[in-house]
Amino acid sequence: MSLWTNGNSLQLLNGDEYFQEFFQALSNAKEEINVETYILTEDEIGNEFIDKLLQARKRGVKVFLVIDGVGSSDLSTECIEKMQKAGIQLRIFRPYSKLHKLREIFLKRLHRKVSVIDKQIAFVGGINISLNQSSRFGKDCLLDYAVSVKGPAVGHIHRSLESFFRRLTQGWKRFAHFYKRKPDLKIPNAGNMRAAFILRDNIFHRRAIEDQYFDAIRNAQTDILMANAYFLPNFRIRHALKKAARRKVKIGLIVQGNAEFWFLKRATRALYRSFLKSGIEIYEYEKAILHAKVAAIDGNWATVGSSNLEPFSLFLNLEANMVIENSEFAQNLTKRLENELKEGATKINAQAFLSSSKFQRLLDRLCFIFLQGLTGLLKLLPQKQI
Repeated sequence: MSLWTNGNSLQLLNGDEYFQEFFQALSNAKEEINVETYILTEDEIGNEFIDKLLQARKRGVKVFLVIDGVGSSDLSTECIEKMQKAGIQLRIFRPYSKLHKLREIFLKRLHRKVSVIDKQIAFVGGINISLNQSSRFGKDCLLDYAVSVKGPAVGHIHRSLESFFRRLTQGWKRFAHFYKRKPDLKIPNAGNMRAAFILRDNIFHRRAIEDQYFDAIRNAQTDILMANAYFLPNFRIRHALKKAARRKVKIGLIVQGNAEFWFLKRATRALYRSFLKSGIEIYEYEKAILHAKVAAIDGNWATVGSSNLEPFSLFLNLEANMVIENSEFAQNLTKRLENELKEGATKINAQAFLSSSKFQRLLDRLCFIFLQGLTGLLKLLPQKQI
């Protein structure tokens, strides 16, 4: 689902900036808080978030919280009961079961990080509610981004959260009930930015985020700068990138240097060879673990969200991105990514990589083939429709 609106104001936020803005909004909430998150942990950041929700309930604020069953599986029973006792409406998307461990890990997950407070301000991005996404964690904190949103786009984001909460509460007994049109909130303009909330759910709009990337890459004229934590795009996006490079579009790809998952890193490196031959520049970010899912194109188009360009995000997970058409925002994102390149990334030397050992190339290729095969297998398995 993608709904474009004008008159918005969006601010790019890193981890510390996000938590400062987000927690302040929670403290100021007067009527309603809606939150979806993949990971909620009982650490310094998570406990502060939970305390904000409990304080909001004491002020009479309605609180709706959805967490993922695997991502937030370490959340204690005592913590969950404390929130429920306070009147927080908590839902767990596909609760984790040790009896079905592989099924629960590899099949559909709620990977979104979306919030709306008082139907006035929204937050969308890739930042979980966890200490490792803040500099309080130390130099090894994850590099990631989110946006704060004000203006008409908030109405679409709020309706998405409200509809999904209803789905988890009432199920799919009545298909028409979920798709019944509800009037958008009438939220006044807050700026001059054109933006769209792009929702990828597990029944409809499977290619919504992928299509936004593809169209922007296909139409690129001057430059593309992308940072993706888990980068294993499908054929048409790979082909679009190489075609853009042949049009003399300057392309920079920022991927993980300090990989969380060795196997996925090897599979990603299987793509380096063809990209480097096309003239695409590849940077491995090593200052910390890259967790970002962002891109800036032609100094006027940008996206920030939860979706990586890899099969699990593009097919299995429930994801959400903001896409922005605004030169000020896109150029700001480009500048911040370029600063990260200078401070903590290593550019892959094309000549050295292309002359790497046959064993390394074979290992990379086998990892790539395995992940592609695994994705194809998972697509054949029956999926629960929520």
